[in-house]
Amino acid sequence: MAKPIDFQAVKESLAALDRIAAEHPHLLGKSTPEEWEEILSEIEQAGRPKTVAERQKDFRQRRAAKGLIRPEVWLEPSVLESLRKAFPGPRAGVNWPRVIAAALEKTDHSPEAKPEKREAAAVNRLRARFAHIPPGESMSEELIAERRQEAMQESAP
Repeated sequence: MAKPIDFQAVKESLAALDRIAAEHPHLLGKSTPEEWEEILSEIEQAGRPKTVAERQKDFRQRRAAKGLIRPEVWLEPSVLESLRKAFPGPRAGVNWPRVIAAALEKTDHSPEAKPEKREAAAVNRLRARFAHIPPGESMSEELIAERRQEAMQESAP
């Protein structure tokens, strides 16, 4: 039994061939069946949607080309549950980019932080650490005086 001809598909195929001929006029003219097989194969592969695995592979290759790495992490269940509560997300229930950004913020190494901002943050931390010392007071002079006094006490009979 003969299969019925799908005239709409034939019409679409002829339109596709016309489009290809217009886009690639150098392909028109005398050619061998092998050349056409190769050309059609290239066209079919180019027009075929990529599988999920192919798209993932391409994505990983693009990331690697940028110098990025993909770390893995092993966590205790209690730690993972804490992260899920604090940073809910799609991967294992955690929004990993937010976890990393939060960790980097605490170390002043966030990708958005410019060196000037990191330097200013370091200066602010130092100022906070020594805020109990009154301004204008010289800690070095006080330390030298203490050492001299101790030396005098040790040398005294």
